[in-house]
Amino acid sequence: MSLSKEYIKHGNLFFKYRTYVPLLIILPIIFCIYLFPDFYFTKDIKIFYLSIIISFTGQLIRVLTVGFTPSGTSGRNTSKQIANSLNTKGIYSIVRHPLYLGNYLIWLGFLIYLSNFYTILIFSIFYYYYYHKIMYAEEAFLINKFNEKYYNWSKNVPSFIPNFLRYKRS
Repeated sequence: MSLSKEYIKHGNLFFKYRTYVPLLIILPIIFCIYLFPDFYFTKDIKIFYLSIIISFTGQLIRVLTVGFTPSGTSGRNTSKQIANSLNTKGIYSIVRHPLYLGNYLIWLGFLIYLSNFYTILIFSIFYYYYYHKIMYAEEAFLINKFNEKYYNWSKNVPSFIPNFLRYKRS
């Protein structure tokens, strides 16, 4: 099997079970906190507020994404990829995968509150590995469905780090 087909296969499998992935993250963190409580949490109020702001920003991104996109896209479907139309305006004009960016920020805020650099680093590597394959599979689906329209949009819109200068109202 070619590498691209393997990525798509894994991405679709990960897509199907992405709802349950937080358990793979939460359980080891709880175990580590139990074993090494001195390495976690902060008493610095600035870090606490920073973590809340980052998590809230992630939730806001998710709300804006789901709230301002057409039905049949950006949903909670897990069985297969769905796209009745290609989202190119609003939040999709500044980032191609806003829901996954929002999820990452929600988790990042929580982990910043734990104040353990290694936990943040390990989580970020895991998140990249896991969601990179999902994004690859989603984009392969969209390329197959929308072809040139997808290519024209995606060449100017970053996949994960937003470019706010490219915003187009929905």
